[in-house]
Amino acid sequence: MKQQATFTGWDFSTIWSINENVDYPHLRSESLIGECIGYCGDGIVSGEEQCEQTSDCAQGSYCDNCMCIEPVCGNGKLELGEMCEVNADCGAGQQCTNCECVVPTLISLSSFEASATNKKIILTWTTESEIDNAGFNLYRAESENGQYVKINTSLIPAKGAVTQGSSYEIIDKDVKNRKTYYYKLEDIDLNGTSTMHGPVSAMPRLIYRLKK
Repeated sequence: MKQQATFTGWDFSTIWSINENVDYPHLRSESLIGECIGYCGDGIVSGEEQCEQTSDCAQGSYCDNCMCIEPVCGNGKLELGEMCEVNADCGAGQQCTNCECVVPTLISLSSFEASATNKKIILTWTTESEIDNAGFNLYRAESENGQYVKINTSLIPAKGAVTQGSSYEIIDKDVKNRKTYYYKLEDIDLNGTSTMHGPVSAMPRLIYRLKK
């Protein structure tokens, strides 16, 4: 009964509308269920809908419940264009880096920390060993699941070796007091394979020292 063909002689061009296999015919002019609001899934973008299918959205976004969604790496939800959100989404011997499944680099990282003082954040990390390591990149975001932007202008050169690691320190001065910043560390091997570590966070603040 919920097929347009069943209602012979009904004017579905201007008067009636039907969401086949879901609802019975209804007047297009009805304010609550009419075309002005429409139905998610009826193939017509109307009312507050942004899309009916992914092609209705901008490139890089997808249609979910008639809303255009831009995938966000790190939000815990596996979305269109992502291979993974966590290591468990990948196959054996792989890990999730920037929502892609990759073979991890041969860098043994023992620590990665962020500490804050007045208008700056000190980032330190230590490796136990480094095999074919080209160097590191640092990324900063203003929320844990936000967009991470690289803060170093060139690759931070590797200093470790197979039999011994090394310690690194970078000071980020492009920050404001009383605001939390999040950082990720990326190591890159000589073949271009990268592994992401973190995030770690810190909040710069003005520290007053009381003199006795």
